[in-house]
This record gives sequence, structure tokens and C-alpha cells, in this order.
Amino acid sequence: MSAHAQRVRSRFDNEAENWNAQYHNVDHRSIYAHNLFLRQQQTQILIDNPQGRLLELGCGAGNVLLNVSAHQSVKPFGADFSLGMLTQARQNAHSLKQKLPLFNADASKLPLASNSFDTIICLGVLEYIPNYTDVIAECMRVLKPNGQFIVSIPNATSPFIRIDDTLFAIKNAITHTLLPTTVKSWIKQKLLGREDKPYFRHKKQRFLPMKFRDTLLNQGFQITDQIFHTYGFGLLDGMKWNVNLSQFIARRAPHHPNLEKMGWTHILKAVKP
Repeated sequence: MSAHAQRVRSRFDNEAENWNAQYHNVDHRSIYAHNLFLRQQQTQILIDNPQGRLLELGCGAGNVLLNVSAHQSVKPFGADFSLGMLTQARQNAHSLKQKLPLFNADASKLPLASNSFDTIICLGVLEYIPNYTDVIAECMRVLKPNGQFIVSIPNATSPFIRIDDTLFAIKNAITHTLLPTTVKSWIKQKLLGREDKPYFRHKKQRFLPMKFRDTLLNQGFQITDQIFHTYGFGLLDGMKWNVNLSQFIARRAPHHPNLEKMGWTHILKAVKP
């Protein structure tokens, strides 16, 4: 396993409980919880008549999968690279009295037969995987003909992401390079009320919408729909007006295609011919 893969796995092993809580976050000031809610909602809209065998790659704590699998005609399966996330998913399934087959796997080398699933969901995963085209190829292999692939990526053309990335880079350069460890710990715990967790040193990939569409097409997929969502700043997480801004833009986005494409998250629906 590469050093990068080990860092990613360790990060999500340690954050499984916190990640799970984000899906149940009733604090309407969190732009991150708002983004996860919209991603789950839009995914359910894009899945056409869910039935048969459904796989979620990077299922995390199982929040999306358990929601979708409420349909009696769906046979859900979840795969994740993080053992901590899978443990949390099992706990969530048990509390809901649902059967949820789960397995640990590398998304670029799935231990699954070809043409074996009707639907694959892959949300917020590809940005952590350098060889993400291998994952897309595996999804094409595992899907049955006419199978649907729902995938989300961070939108590199979003001004909100661009501004966030710039400001976070400046903040991290200051806090992780210039400030003493004790000062950083005090700011996190006392001033911001956050846990003093190790900094995750990995810059997530961003994707150009048109280039990513071409990647799917080159792998043989047919793209049938797409949605953009979330218009706010991660650096301002916890500020209610930040979520209000996202909701304000979202109400106007359907009437202004260029405005809609400014969203953080780009979700696509593709079909295997």
C-alpha cells in the first residue's frame, strides 16, 4: 500500500464517527452538512427506478446506501477502503435493523464479477484516488448492460472552491508552519471548540466538468444527466448566512445555467450501453 493510500485510510478510520454525525447534523449553519444532504438528495433523484443489485463504492458509514436501500426492490452492497467506516456502517445498519452486506476493497481492483450490478454509486471518492480512471473502468466492467453509474466530483471551475482552496492554503501555511503546536492546539480547542486532530496533509483533486465528462465517454459510458449544487465557503463553515447564500443561489440556478455550474459539487448520471 502506498504512503498516500495509508494516509487516506487512516484519516477516514479516525473520522468515521464524525463523518457519520455530519449526515445527522441538525445544525443548519454547517455548509458541509448542507452539501452532504444535497448530495444524497440529488443522488436519489438521479437513480431511475432503483432495483436489483446496487453497489456503493466508498460507502463510508452507509448513510446514503441505507437511505436508498429502503426500496424493497434493491439489494444493497457497500464497499469501502476504510475499516473504521465499515464498522460504523455495520452499527448504523444494525440500529435500523437492515441487512447490509459490506466488504473492504480497493475501488480500482474490485473483487467482483463482470456484469454483476445494476447500479453503482460513487460519491466524494475519486478526489482521493490518483488513478481515478481505473476506478471508472472497474465500474464499467462490474455494471450490467444498461446499468447506471452515479458519480460526484468537486467542481474545479467553482469560484467557491477556488477561493476556499486559496484561503485554506494561506491559513494552513500560517497555522501549520509559523504557529507553535501549543498555540495551534489552544486555538482549535478553546477558540474554535474543535478537537485537536492531526492535520490531513492531502490536497484533494478537483475536476474540470467537461474534461471529466470526456473521461466517462472515453470509458464507454453514455451521460444522461448532471446536477451542480452547493454555493458557499468551507472556510466560513458554521455561519448561517453562508448556508443562506447557497440556498439563495440554488433557487435562482435553474433559470441561469452558468450560475448553476458554479456549484461545489458536480453529480453525473451515466449508463453502460
